[in-house]
Amino acid sequence: NMTLAIVGDLGDLEPEALVREAFGDMRGPGTPVQPEPAMGTPTLAETSFVIQEPEIPISQLVIANLKPYVKRADSVAERKRHLELTVAHAILQLRYSEALKKPETRFLQAQVSENDNLKVFEGGELTVITKPDEWQEGLREALLGLRSALEFGFQQAELDEVRAGMLRELGEAVERERTADSRPLMESILQAAEEDTVPTDADTDLRIHGAILKAMTLKECHDALQTSWTGGTLGLVGIGTLRFDDAAKDMGAVYTKTMEEELKAPESEQSIPFAYASKGQEQPPVVRLSQVEDLGIGQIEYENGVRLNLKPTDFKEREILVRARIGNGRLGMSPGECVVAEVASEVFIGGGLEAHDADSLRRILAGKQARVNIGIQDDSIELTCATSPQDLLLSLELMCAYMEHAGYRPDALYAVRAQIPVLHEQMMRTPQGPLVMDFLPALIQGNNRYSWMGMTPGHAPEELVSVKMEEVRALLEPRLKNSAVEITIIGDFDQAEAMNL
Repeated sequence: NMTLAIVGDLGDLEPEALVREAFGDMRGPGTPVQPEPAMGTPTLAETSFVIQEPEIPISQLVIANLKPYVKRADSVAERKRHLELTVAHAILQLRYSEALKKPETRFLQAQVSENDNLKVFEGGELTVITKPDEWQEGLREALLGLRSALEFGFQQAELDEVRAGMLRELGEAVERERTADSRPLMESILQAAEEDTVPTDADTDLRIHGAILKAMTLKECHDALQTSWTGGTLGLVGIGTLRFDDAAKDMGAVYTKTMEEELKAPESEQSIPFAYASKGQEQPPVVRLSQVEDLGIGQIEYENGVRLNLKPTDFKEREILVRARIGNGRLGMSPGECVVAEVASEVFIGGGLEAHDADSLRRILAGKQARVNIGIQDDSIELTCATSPQDLLLSLELMCAYMEHAGYRPDALYAVRAQIPVLHEQMMRTPQGPLVMDFLPALIQGNNRYSWMGMTPGHAPEELVSVKMEEVRALLEPRLKNSAVEITIIGDFDQAEAMNL
C-alpha cells in the first residue's frame, strides 16, 4: 500500500491533476492486499530479562504492568481516557523533576508512560536510568514516587498546573493554525490513514479536549493511573552496564522490598504570586528614537543605557521572540571562567530567583508562555524567550528578574553533576567526542575562549563537576547587573504597545 499526502500553500494548483500526471501510470502488484497477520495472544511466559552492554555507561531499568493489548476506536470517550492518563503522567514527571534537584536522589532520570509495545502489550511502564553502582537505590526511589501517586493520588495545585499548560497549548494552536507548519498536519493525515485515528483541526481539539480538561477531577486522574497499573503481569527489564546477572531475582527483590515500605502522604503545595511583577514604574527617559523604514525596525535607546529593537512580523500568529544581549561573552573571560561558563549555562535558570525556587516559579508560570533560557556566546550573554502577545510583559519581567534577582540555588547543580560523567562517556563514543575534546583544543592551541564553526572546546568532566554555585554567581552576577543591555523583540505584536511595556 502507498499513502500520498500533499499539504502546504498550493495556491491555484490542482493537486488531483498533478497526482494523476505523476502517478497515473503506476501499477500495483496485481494481487489483493493481504491483511496483516493476527498478533495472537501473548503467553507472558518470560517477562524478565537483562541485556548486558558494558559500552553503555548507565543502567536502564524498566518495571512494567503487562496486559494484552486492546484495540480501541478513536472516539471522544477514548480521548478522555487517554487525556486523564496523560495528565497523571505529567504530574508524576513534575514530581520526578523536583526530586532530581535534591542531592540525595540516586536516579538520573525516571519516566512513567503507557506501554503499547508492538501493540502486543499495554499497561503502565516505569523507566529508570541510574549509574551502574546505584541502580538499587535509584530504582527504589523512583518506584516509591509511583507508589505514592497510586496510593495517595494527586493534589489540586498539581492538576491545575498541568491543566493550565495544556489549555494554553490548545488555545494557541487555534490562534496559530493559519500560519502553522505543514509537517504536523501532514503527519496527522498519515497517522489517520495508518493508525485508524480521526484527524481533527485545532478548533476541534480545543472544543473536545478543552471541555474534558476543564471538567477533569483528581479522582479521574488517580483512577486512570490505578487502572494502568492494575490487573497485569509484572515485567522486569535491565539494559546497559549492570551489576547483576538475574533480573527476575535481583530486580524482583528490590521491587518486592520497595512495595512493602510504608509511605507518607506528600505535603500540600501553596501557591504564591509572582514577586517581580512591574508596579507601573516610570520608564527611563528616551535619549534616541529612530525607525529603519526599509526594514520596519524601531530602535530606542534609554538614558540608563538599555537599547531596544522592535520588529513586528506576521510570519507566525501569536508568536513573539525576545532576546537580551548582555555584556561580553567567552572572549572576555579567563580560561578558568570558561569552565564555569559551561556549567553556568546549564544551571543558572534552575537556580530560580531570590523569592522563588525553580519549582515554585514553574507553578506560578503554569498556563503562561514565559520561559527564559540562557546562553553564553563568544561576545555576549544571552537571555532568550519565545512568548505570546498576552505574556510579553510577564516574559520581560521574568528576564529582568533573572538579571537583577537570580537565586543561584544549587538545586540544578546536583542533577547536572550527576549527569556530566555519563554524558561525557556517551559523547566519547561518538564522532563529536574526539572532535571537541582532542581536535578542537589542538586546533585553537588550548584557547578555550574561542569557538570554531559553532563548536566550543570541551572540558574534562573532573573540571566541570568541581564547579560550585558560588563560582557561577561570581561569574554571572556582576555581568548581568552592571553590563550594557540590548533587547530585540520580533514577532506578532504592536510596536507602539511594546514601547510602553
